[in-house]
This record gives sequence, structure tokens and C-alpha cells, in this order.
Amino acid sequence: MSIRIGITGAAGRMGRMLAEVVSEAERPCSLVVAIERAESSLLGADMGELLGDGTSGVTITSDLVSVASDIDVLIDFTVPEATLTSCGAMCGAWAALGDRDDGFFRHASGTAARDNPRSAGLSGVQL
Repeated sequence: MSIRIGITGAAGRMGRMLAEVVSEAERPCSLVVAIERAESSLLGADMGELLGDGTSGVTITSDLVSVASDIDVLIDFTVPEATLTSCGAMCGAWAALGDRDDGFFRHASGTAARDNPRSAGLSGVQL
């Protein structure tokens, strides 16, 4: 069984690097969802083509809610406001949220996320 990975901020510099690491991983995992903000000019682009690897079938979208059930793990590499939105979107799905290592997730888990009943039970993994 392959772990299905989604990345928010996928078309950015770090998002692309994360996507490359996932695509080159020796472990059974695959990038299945690539999320960007609604204003991105790259919506609809193929993530594999963006990485120079050819067509991958992973189309960049801005609608995390519609694809949340397609992933097992979401790696969030965005700004704090978008991270909180991602947390809310993932609450109904079975997924862990990987957050950057600046302490934001711990802070959000203790304050804003705690105050949002939709975020109860969301697991976070500090990267």
C-alpha cells in the first residue's frame, strides 16, 4: 500500500522540492494532490511537467476540501493563515498534517485550532 501525499504550496520553491523528494522516495509513497492558492497562475498545470519529469496526472488545484479524502498525509508549506485553513479542511478526512518547523502548528493547536471545533482530533507531525 502506498502512502498518498498531498502538498499545499506545491508550486512554490519549497513545495516543488518536497514534490521531488516524494517522487524520488524509495518508500511506498506518491504525490497525489498538489494545492496552490486560488490566485495562482499554475492552477490546472500538471505537477510532473512543472518539475520537468513529464506528465504525472497530478493536476494543481486550489480546492483542498474536494481532494482531502484522496490523501493520507498533507504536507503544508504555506503561510500561517493558509495552514489554519488546511487544518479545517483536513478535520473530516483521515490524514496527518506535516507542518514546517517554526512552532506554528504547536501554537495553532493550542489556540486557534483548539477554538475551532472542526479541528478536534487532527494529528500534527512536526517536520
